[in-house]
Amino acid sequence: GATVVLEPLMAIEPVTDRQTAYRELMQAANADRLLATSTNAVDAAWQLMPGFAPTGRLYGVGSASAQALEAAAGRTVERPAGAFTSEGLLAMDTLTDVQGLDIAILSGEGGRNLLVDMLAERGARVRKTALYRRRWLTPRRERLAQLVRRADTVIVTSGEALTHLCDIVDT
Repeated sequence: GATVVLEPLMAIEPVTDRQTAYRELMQAANADRLLATSTNAVDAAWQLMPGFAPTGRLYGVGSASAQALEAAAGRTVERPAGAFTSEGLLAMDTLTDVQGLDIAILSGEGGRNLLVDMLAERGARVRKTALYRRRWLTPRRERLAQLVRRADTVIVTSGEALTHLCDIVDT
């Protein structure tokens, strides 16, 4: 048996301006299409507005975000058949002809703008609502060194986290 040690590098927190997020979420409820980019976005939406009931077609970028959105909304959620990425979502037939549609994207602060840019280029009115933010955690260098010395394998779950880890180690 393996011994697993978890060392978080990031915390997920609500956005600072919750009033703006709430207003944008109210508008998102009436969008023709609503896209969730992560389970964190879905969780944050329903924490901010427990009665959130979007009326348009629902999409999840990946399987986990689609499942979370289905559970929260109580409705069927569309998702890419193959690649669980923004590119996979953009390749879906129901998101290629979006001229004149209102599209809401539930997301965190920052991140990629590919969905916003491509859907707007296709003629949609797109609003990205930031519902959470990432806060980088900085474990003590001694702690990280101890963990790495004892580890056979280190798993980092995102490119951003890997960059942050390298920055900690390099300082």
